[in-house]
Amino acid sequence: MGKVVVITGSGKGIGKATALAFAKEGYSVVTNDKYAKPAEDVAKEIIDKGGTAYSIRADISDPTEVDQLITGANEKFGRIDV
Repeated sequence: MGKVVVITGSGKGIGKATALAFAKEGYSVVTNDKYAKPAEDVAKEIIDKGGTAYSIRADISDPTEVDQLITGANEKFGRIDV
């Protein structure tokens, strides 16, 4: 498995572009957004293009949800590289 990256705010704009760019370079991407659907859509787009992605909804202004984001990424991929 390649490196694992977590991209917060990846449901749109710069975050989405960053997630897609990392996926194109072969990274496994954990997409994240405050709202589930946008992050899920980006993860699906990555997967549809042959990449590896997993979506986790979390509000990064809430420390408890940040912990859940990190835990979820580690549970799915075993580590976070970026």
